[in-house]
Amino acid sequence: MSIRKNDQKCNDQLPPPPPNTRYVERQAGGHCSCNGDDILPNLQHNDGWFLKLLRDSPRYWNELRFYQLIFESDCQERDALAVKNLIPTFDGVYQTVINGKEVNYIKLEDITHNYQFPCVLDVKMKADVHDPNSENKHVISDLAVRMGFVLDGLQVYNMTTRKYISYQKAFGHTLEQEEDVRKALIQFVNGESRRSKALAKKFVQRLCAVRKWASTQRRFTFYRSSLLMVYDATTLLHNEDEDNVLDVRLVDFAKFYDSTETDHLYVKALDNLVQCFRQIL
Repeated sequence: MSIRKNDQKCNDQLPPPPPNTRYVERQAGGHCSCNGDDILPNLQHNDGWFLKLLRDSPRYWNELRFYQLIFESDCQERDALAVKNLIPTFDGVYQTVINGKEVNYIKLEDITHNYQFPCVLDVKMKADVHDPNSENKHVISDLAVRMGFVLDGLQVYNMTTRKYISYQKAFGHTLEQEEDVRKALIQFVNGESRRSKALAKKFVQRLCAVRKWASTQRRFTFYRSSLLMVYDATTLLHNEDEDNVLDVRLVDFAKFYDSTETDHLYVKALDNLVQCFRQIL
């Protein structure tokens, strides 16, 4: 699961990774922390797991609580069971030692593990509202207010140049018009490819599956969580079935809250995102 490339200065400071792991060079969700000796990057394990740093902070433990709730063996809650297939598989806490310090990670399925040319779009949902308990209020653009989401990072393997194009987190906040969002989505699905519209159509189908859950569930409310949209560019090279090399998952649950009502703002953001995809078909 990868989008934004770590800072070169940070990479130069990194100690050797734990056995059978490697540092994430580009990442979707999570950030590399390089504060003096406190170098704590996310990791990828060779057996196909994404290791997301579990910092000693309430919001990171809150995200762990979300995964534990969904994946506990005796879970009987309808809304929790229904979202299980829409999020990465959770496999507990991964403990390791880096630079002599014990570090904990949330062990999650790396949904792009078997992709040859992973293309990734990170969509920040409900980007137009503030977490009610957050002390740090983020800047909300006019476009985010209208759409309810922000394109929070983009990585695509361009089929014409055979090279990756990557945009960092700030990219989405520079977009001013809905047409700018549509142009970015066209770029994401390799708009020059004859199969780009087929890809966009599949993404609409997957997003509608997420909406079906979101519009009926009353268990959770989310602030600034993400939709991770991925596909393997090899599907454009070898005419593979898009279902096997395309996915949409909900991620980033540090700011989730228990609820008894439908998260209507989340549904609104989904509706607008689906509409943007439909407009490029």
